[in-house]
Order: sequence, then structure tokens, then C-alpha cells
Amino acid sequence: MNKNTIYAVVDIETTGTNLKKGDRMIQFGCVLVQKNKIINSFSFDINPGMAIPKAITELTGITNRQIRKAAYFEDVAATIYAILQDTVFVAHNINFDLPFINSELERVGYPALTIKGIDTVQLSQILLPTSPSFKLKDLSQYLNLTHENPHHADSDAHVTAELFIYLLKRLEEIPSETLFEINRLSSFLLRDTKELFTDAYAIKQANQERLSDEQHIVGGLVLQRSKQQTFNLMNYEYPENETDKKKIIEPQLSWRSEQAKMMDLIANHLKSRERTLIIEAPTGIGKTLGYLIPAAYYAQKQKQIVISSATTLLQTQLMNQSLPLLNQLLPFRTSAISLKGSNHYINLAEFKKELTQKETSGQIALMKIRILVWLAATKTGDLDELRLSSYQNPIFNQIKHRGVGSLMLTNQFFEVDFINVLYKQVESTSIVFTNHAFLMKHPDLFNSDRTINTPELIVDEAQHLADVALQANKGRIRFWKIINLCDSLLTSIQSSQKFSFNNLMEINFLTVGENRQLLADIRKLRESIDTLIRQFTREYGRRINRNAVNKNETNDKALILKSTELADLINRNKIAIESVSKMVLLLEKSDGILQNRYIVAKKQQQIGRDENQLLNRVHRFFKQLFTELEVWNVFDQNETKLNEKVLWLSFPINGQTDKMQFEFSLADSTHFLSDSIYRHFNHLTFTGATLLLPGNKNYIVDQLDIQEDNYKIEKLGSPFDYSKQAKLYIANDSIDVRSSKELYESYLADSIYQLIKAQRRQTLILFNSLETIANVYELLAKKGLHIDRELLVQGITGRPEKLTKRFLLGKDAILLGTGSFWEGIDLPNDRLELLIVTRLPFESPESLNVKAKEKEFEGQGRDVFSEYSLPRATMRLKQGFGRLIRTSTDKGVMVVLDSRLVNQSYGEQMIGVLPDKLPIFNEPLSDIINDLDEFFG
Repeated sequence: MNKNTIYAVVDIETTGTNLKKGDRMIQFGCVLVQKNKIINSFSFDINPGMAIPKAITELTGITNRQIRKAAYFEDVAATIYAILQDTVFVAHNINFDLPFINSELERVGYPALTIKGIDTVQLSQILLPTSPSFKLKDLSQYLNLTHENPHHADSDAHVTAELFIYLLKRLEEIPSETLFEINRLSSFLLRDTKELFTDAYAIKQANQERLSDEQHIVGGLVLQRSKQQTFNLMNYEYPENETDKKKIIEPQLSWRSEQAKMMDLIANHLKSRERTLIIEAPTGIGKTLGYLIPAAYYAQKQKQIVISSATTLLQTQLMNQSLPLLNQLLPFRTSAISLKGSNHYINLAEFKKELTQKETSGQIALMKIRILVWLAATKTGDLDELRLSSYQNPIFNQIKHRGVGSLMLTNQFFEVDFINVLYKQVESTSIVFTNHAFLMKHPDLFNSDRTINTPELIVDEAQHLADVALQANKGRIRFWKIINLCDSLLTSIQSSQKFSFNNLMEINFLTVGENRQLLADIRKLRESIDTLIRQFTREYGRRINRNAVNKNETNDKALILKSTELADLINRNKIAIESVSKMVLLLEKSDGILQNRYIVAKKQQQIGRDENQLLNRVHRFFKQLFTELEVWNVFDQNETKLNEKVLWLSFPINGQTDKMQFEFSLADSTHFLSDSIYRHFNHLTFTGATLLLPGNKNYIVDQLDIQEDNYKIEKLGSPFDYSKQAKLYIANDSIDVRSSKELYESYLADSIYQLIKAQRRQTLILFNSLETIANVYELLAKKGLHIDRELLVQGITGRPEKLTKRFLLGKDAILLGTGSFWEGIDLPNDRLELLIVTRLPFESPESLNVKAKEKEFEGQGRDVFSEYSLPRATMRLKQGFGRLIRTSTDKGVMVVLDSRLVNQSYGEQMIGVLPDKLPIFNEPLSDIINDLDEFFG
């Protein structure tokens, strides 16, 4: 390939994807590109000699009538063959288009094309590593390319050509050093895609191109230079009156009076002596800017605001969407950084180590190439920027950061390490975005022992804070996993079948005595763990089937332990427990020595591939082992400390004690938040759409662990007209939830089927368990519901993130979900019109959480149902309804298939959290179905 190469960018439409079953081409589109310009284009319909399947017509819009008079492939084969001769074939998924065309050519007597080929899917994955999707339609939106008729060959070929030209220009920007590393891995790329990178590298070498001023090379990796954040001391006055606020907001956004009220509440709070402010801010008022604008004005005067959101996804939105918007609106610029848990960031040293490994997997090679390109551009090192739906690729287990504590000063990347740089910037940044989980784990980062004033804290989605606090204080010790890792280490070190430490002793990498001691320490650790497994089994094994309860959202069982009996068991096994602690310290020291020797030997080129692989494998096992034993010190705590925790043994549902693990968490967040988190901050501001229970302000105060009396609670009004936009229907003929499992699930399937068949609307169906979802889905599939409607089913057709994305893009899709689908997903306009609640969202009385609360309330005269289960279920119902109406133009209906909402005394309390003007109807399912027609018109 050279500057005069002509690229034939091709797209075809077909009757299907299976050539062996007789599928044929129905459209051909080709755009010729030379010197980064479109020079010609061709397109025509093709008569397949068969009916076009209905699904293909729905996808492409191509009808039988349209292609009835088109030429057959036999008539256009010569033209296609001539167009493609002496070109480089380019397609978005080349391994479909090129083989299909070649098969069709051979069918009518032409030889298969032997031209070179490039795949734009793979090229996009490499050169646009942060794109959210690599579908052609999504890429065209991402790059603002005009794509008038998706799934038409002419339009698809044209937009692919524009994409290809964009990618060629992007390729010119890749640094020479990055291209060098890519070329080492490029043999795994599809067809001749690798030649583009080879040629680009040769051109840069010939031109002796240098890096941009923003980039530098560290340890052979091209990275962005980090810039130290500094406070920009300014003195803009907060806009106190409506006129001044409108000057800021209205040029780009609509005016919202409740948003302005929220801004004033927070601006005044930050100047007041009142420490705590709680604001319930309903959906639609513009809550994010409601706190960001006053925060920015406050922070400009060398103050700092820490803003914590419930999830890393919301945190990313704050940094990438809300902050740029804020800086467009305000007359000054606000700086910010985003802090997440260490496993979100790349460990440069570990990635460099992975690059030196000989690669045998195309999937891993492609990911390494993508990361190389990304590293040259990222300023944060946040792996979430890659926007992967999952991080299952094995490389991420190796390159995810383990925290600043895992870095050695001898690490060549120490000074540029992304987390190290971020932590240094904390004290000099106006606004710090983080998430609740990070806040719980790293409150010391926001220490008051600093040169600037104590930071302020704003907590968004504050209803999650208590649960996250409990989750952050959870720990587990998987005895069986520790045994497996010890066995893996012993096998790797002393194997007689393959390369082992015996070979390392031969090259004087370690002594015979060191090897013997290492093996002895691992065996001693294994022996101590084995002793404890036997003791736990002897103590609790007989009670497993008799007293175990269900773990939430898993197939495991849990046996809750009393702190007194666990303390006694710990005392009786102190020797084994202390032995484990001692062995961990010794093995950590040994692993550190091996790693230091490895670094030196590698620099001096004293070790080969076998030694390299063995030492990396052993180090990987050690890292996993130390991770499993991170919370071992729980066994050092006395009975008083243990009594502050919920303690349990968990194991598979079949009662296998050899898979037993010990787990624990805080009993509740009382005093943890106030003592460990809030003390690092000055003013506290809590906000969220679902914080308050009517007539029970103590609930949120207790949940947030507010210990002082000087707090203020405000509830803002909703901008929506629920009397016209929504309705709530309660099926008063619903079946008793205590009915047999089969009867209950049959009722749900029948009711859901009737509602969905009557209304072709985008529908979300909320459940309380994955098991019920699976069983109801099976019954719905038997009724044929999946034939003409897209069914998205949590636990069966994908993970929540994938299902949410597909639901947002779907047409009249149906999503069956639980857990996170009750809250935290934004489904505006027609993305959600019908919400079906199958059952009031109470936790099972036999669940671990409820049983743990029973244990906590024991002897206190407190009622678990009224103080724990009911408030949580009420809040969850409120959150579920919150999915339905997201904008002032939305219309939607919630149907509850659980008559307890009107038949039980607590129903009135639950309904009380829903909007005041929401029309509520209590009637049989048949009447509900008729009413829906009238509502939706």
C-alpha cells in the first residue's frame, strides 16, 4: 500500500448470513478512496431470485417490489469484479462482506478475488479506543458523520468511506514509538490491516517525526505529560437574585425555579454555622447544576468541595458532561479531578511487563494495541475511558492497579503513575468528584491537616450512603481459595514436569536454602488454613442445613454466627491464626525479594522466556494470595469488636463445606459515617430524589448517621404534572403472594402477557429475584412473546449494563429486571411508557440482611418490619416509580400486580411516598387493560 493505492470501501445487503442455505446479495455499494478523498462510487440493487425475509425488510427497508426488476447477480458480476480489481478491499466487518462476494462470484463462474483487505471495525477499535460502540451507526454518530439510510449498501458504503478517511488521518497522529509496539503485535490483525501500521511507522521513521510537547516517553511508553492542578483564586460574587441567575442559565438552558431555590439553599448553607443540610430534589429540577453552580462559586475563593455520587458511572457523567457544561455557563473556569478506586486505573509497570510477554492470543493482542493508543492520549489512566461492557479480557487481571501501596520507589513509572499523580493533586483542586465507595475507603485523603481550609462535602444520591458504608466494611476469607493458591504456588515452584525453581537455582537466581524456606512457609500456611477449615466444619457443619438462610441475589446459603462463639473459636485456634499472619509476612518479604531480583536480572538480560513466565506466574499467584488474606486481622479482634459486626459463613446451596468462606460486615453505619467520614469535612450537604418518608424525618437522619442537632431538611417541588402525565393502577384481583411458587409465577406470566399484548409500549417489568425472572421468562417464551417483541432478561440475555444500552436503543422492547433496575437508570420520553411492578419490593424475611437486623435488634424491643423492612421497601417503590416520568413531556403508567398495596395497613404509608397528584386506581386487571387504551390514546 502506498499514497496512490485505491481503496474500495464496500458494503452489501443480503437475504441472510448463511451462504450454505442459499442466502443471496440484494444490494452492492462501493466507494473508491484515494489520497484520503472519495474519487468515485457505485451502487445497485440485485435480484436474489428469492423472496426477501420479513426480518430483512424490517431491518433494511428493502422490499421484494423494489428489487423485482433489478439485475440478477450473474448480470452484475463482471461489473463488481472489474470495480474491485487492483484495489484494497475495505469493509466494516470484512470477514462477512469479502467471503460473501467471493462465494457469489465463484457461484457464477468467476475466480475469487485475491486482493488485500482492511477491516474498519478492528481499525476503529484500535484508533478510537474510547468509542462507546463500534457499530457503524454508532460510530457515525460519535464522529458526526452523515448516515442518511442505515442498512442500505450505498449509504453504509459512503459512511464507511468517510470513517476510513477519518481513521487514516487519525493514524497519522499516532507516535512513532507507539506504532513500533503495535507492529510487534500486529500479526494478529485481520487480513492486511497490519500493513497500514507498518507503512505509517516507516513514514514516521523516514521523516524523523518527534513527539508533541504534551507527550513524553517513560519506560518505552508514550504518555501525556501531567499538569499540576492549582487553585485559581477569583472573586466572582454568587448571583443572589433571579435576574443574575437567569443571565447565567437561560442562554443555554430553560429556567427552573426549584433549581434556583436549591442553588440558594446550598450557597447559604456553605456560609452558615449550620453543619448539615438535607435536600430532597425530585427528578426534573436540574439537581446536578443545582449543587454544582453554588459549589463552583464557593470553590473559587481557594475553597475545596468534594462531591460524592453513588456510582462511578454518575461520577464519570459529572466529570465529562456536567463540568464542561458548568464551565460554559459560568464567567470563570472551574478545575476538577475525579477519584475512583485503584482497580479503575492502569498499572503502567504491569502493562509494560505484559508487553514483554510473547503473545499467543489475538484477543489479548488487540486489547494491548488499543491500550497503547489510549495511553498516548489519556490524562487520567482511568480504564473506564475504554468504555468496555465488561473487563473479562485476562489482561485486566494483570494491569489493574492495586493501589499506591503496591508501588515501589524503584518502579520506573513511579513519578508518572496515574494514581500517584492524582493523589498529589487532591489538595490543590477546587472540586473533587468521587463516589461513595471511594469515600468510605479513603477518607484520609481529605484530611483537615492541610494548608487550605477543611473541604466541604456534597453527597448526591445520598440514600445509598449507608448501604455503601456497610458494603465498604465487608470482608471475606475464602479458605478454599487460599488452599488452591498454595497448591498452585507449590506446583509452580517444585514441578518436575516443566520449568521450575530448580532451574532458577541452577542459574543462581536463588539459593537452595531460600527455595527450601519458601516451600516450607507455603506448606505451613496451607496446613494452618486446613486446620481452621476442619475446626469451622466441626463447629458449624451440623448446623448448616438446619439454620442457614438465603444470601441475597446468589445461590449461596449463609449461617449467621454469634460473636461470643466465634471469639471462643478464635481463642481455641490462636496458634493456627497467628501462624497464618506470620507466614503472610514472610511470604510478602520473599515475593518482594524475588521481584527485585527479577527486575535486576531482566535489565542485565540474565533470564530467558521460561524464567520470565515462571516468575510472573508465581508473582501473580502471590498477589492473589495476599488479596485473599487482606482482612485476616478480623481474627485479631476481641469479642466487643466482633459484636459490632454481622458475622456469617457462606457456602454453596448444596452445603459443600469444602467451599466454605467466612464473611463479615458492620451491623449498621451508626457512628461509622460520623466518626470516620464526616469529621474530615466542614459543611455536609446531602441530596437525592428519594430521601424522605412522609412524617418520618428520623429515618433519613438515622440512615445518614447525623449525630448533631443543627441540621436542616428541605423538600423541593416537582416540575411534573403527574395528574396528566401518569397513572398508578393496582390490580385488586392479584393472587396472594403466599400462593405456591408455580401458581404465583403462572399468574405473573399470564398478567404480564395480557398487559403487553394489549399495549405495544416500551415496558420495564420489575421483580424481586432473579429466580422469579427466569421462571416467568420461560413461561412468557412458551406463549411466544419473544417472537414479535424484543425480550431483554436480566441473568439470561445479558448483564444490566448491556441490557440498559439495548433497552434505550430498542423499539417496543420489554425488559425484565431486578436490583439496579429499580433505580439509577434514566429512561426519558418513550424509552419507558409502561412500568409493571410484579411484587412489592420487600426483602425476604429469610434473607441475610433481614436476619442480621433481627440479630442487631435482639433484646432492644425494636420491630424489624416497621423499622427496617417497610421503610426500605417503601423507598424502593418510590425509586421504581421514579423511572417512569423523567421529563415534562413524558407519559406513563405503573401497574402493581400486588394487592397488598391496598389490602394491608402499611399500603397507605407506601402510597404516601408517591407524588401527591398522581391518579391512583384500584381495579381488576381486565379494567386496567381497557383503561390503558384510553390513557395512551
